[in-house]
Amino acid sequence: MTTDALTPTGRTSEAYAWLILAIGAGQAAGAAFAVLLLAHPGHAPAECGRRHCPRAAPPARA
Repeated sequence: MTTDALTPTGRTSEAYAWLILAIGAGQAAGAAFAVLLLAHPGHAPAECGRRHCPRAAPPARA
């Protein structure tokens, strides 16, 4: 199903505006949540990035 198929006639622009708003809000919420995870490392190994985790081994020298 597409936005065109689900939208009443004459309301397509509004439907696309709501769709874009929902996608943007989801991206903003996801980015904010990712920042919180990176700001508080040590709670779970899954949130540990190489540069941000104090438990990660230092990178090997070449």
